[in-house]
Amino acid sequence: MRILTKPATLTLAATLLSPTLLTAGEITLKADKFIQSVELSATAIPTKSFPITVKPEAWGAMKIEKVLPSGSVVKKGDTLVWIDTEDLDEKIIAVEKARVKQKLELANAEQDLAQLEFSTALQLKAAETKYSRFLEDYAYYKTVQRPAQIEEAKFDLFQAVNYLAYSKEELDQLYKMYKADGLTEDTEEIIIKRAKHKMKATELNLKGQEKKTKFTLEVGVPRVDQNWEVAATKAKAELDNVKKRAPRALSIKKQDLEKLRKNDADAAKYLVDLKADRAIIDFKSPSDGIFYYGDIRDGKWDRSHASKVLKIGGDVPSRLTVMTIVPEQTTFTFSATLSEAERTLLGDADKAILRLDRDAWKSYSAQAKVATEYPGVDSKWQMNINFADPASAPKKLILGTKAKVSIIVTEEDDVITVPANAVTTNADGTYAVKVKMAQGDPEMVKVEVGRQSGGQLEITSGLTVGQVVITP
Repeated sequence: MRILTKPATLTLAATLLSPTLLTAGEITLKADKFIQSVELSATAIPTKSFPITVKPEAWGAMKIEKVLPSGSVVKKGDTLVWIDTEDLDEKIIAVEKARVKQKLELANAEQDLAQLEFSTALQLKAAETKYSRFLEDYAYYKTVQRPAQIEEAKFDLFQAVNYLAYSKEELDQLYKMYKADGLTEDTEEIIIKRAKHKMKATELNLKGQEKKTKFTLEVGVPRVDQNWEVAATKAKAELDNVKKRAPRALSIKKQDLEKLRKNDADAAKYLVDLKADRAIIDFKSPSDGIFYYGDIRDGKWDRSHASKVLKIGGDVPSRLTVMTIVPEQTTFTFSATLSEAERTLLGDADKAILRLDRDAWKSYSAQAKVATEYPGVDSKWQMNINFADPASAPKKLILGTKAKVSIIVTEEDDVITVPANAVTTNADGTYAVKVKMAQGDPEMVKVEVGRQSGGQLEITSGLTVGQVVITP
């Protein structure tokens, strides 16, 4: 049992005797040198680089078969990425074959249009000629045929009346002649009988002719007039129909041809673009240098996209830089970003101390310069840091070399400071610190604060050298 309880007893004793838990800290104030600085993390960015971006016009599938490792040393013209071009090559062949048929179809359409233009002109001329001749026939009917038909009908009636009168007069003369002779022979009777029959026939003929003439004048001629009027309306409609439909058909044919011509031009451009894309996806190095994955933009080296796609089976994105060539002999600048508070403290250009992460014990004099007038989308300003003496710059800097940059903003003697956690903010916006009194309990003393650096706050009034401040 003692073995089990002894550790617990020791742990409790250690807790009770811990000075950090039993008492607060005490600081005796003194006036020391106050150094206010801005500490930044910076990345080496080359002053010259060659971004590699593919901008295909028609082909988007660029499947990677092989890609050089990032950091590879390359010569101008070296292949950086090998792309599977089988689908693209097959597409080019297919489009070339389709272009042969497309050109023939376009030639046929152009010939059809020329033929339609010729036939349309003939059709319009034929329709106008037909209508013109119809109008001539109609005019001839109204001025010649119709009056003649009416006149003929009236004359036939007139002639029938005269035939009846002639027959009656002839019969009357026969009666007078045979009466004067006082004789009636068989021959004479036959002649009289024939005359009677003739008169009867002319009477019937007159009645029939009267009906026929009446029909002609009241029914026949009006019907023919009506037929001509209907035919005139129909002939005019046919002409109007041809005048409207023929140009429309021609216009449709022209539009169809223009569409074929546009399709032909688009297909021709598509083929040119495919062949151009076939040439540009042979990714070649534009310069001697080092091949890096990623894009250098706005003072930053972005590798986020490159790490996702630059691998076997990946797709090289179009119009997006994911590869960069950095010449071996180029110089480097260090790029950092500033928050609004840091930008407020700094001028446009300040002296700085730069330390490489790979050799943190060696420092270099540098010049820091704000590179952008306004913050970027990340609400930060860009700052470039260059070595004050380029000749003393470290050797073998590479893209992405990390460094710490210290920019001294203020350096002043005889300044009273306290830890920031010793200062309390009051409800009225004033500040106070807990001060140990010579006699009695500690008291909260109002103070005014100034600058801040490294967790220390400058006290501009309210405290004096030698006082003891109690910290949490």
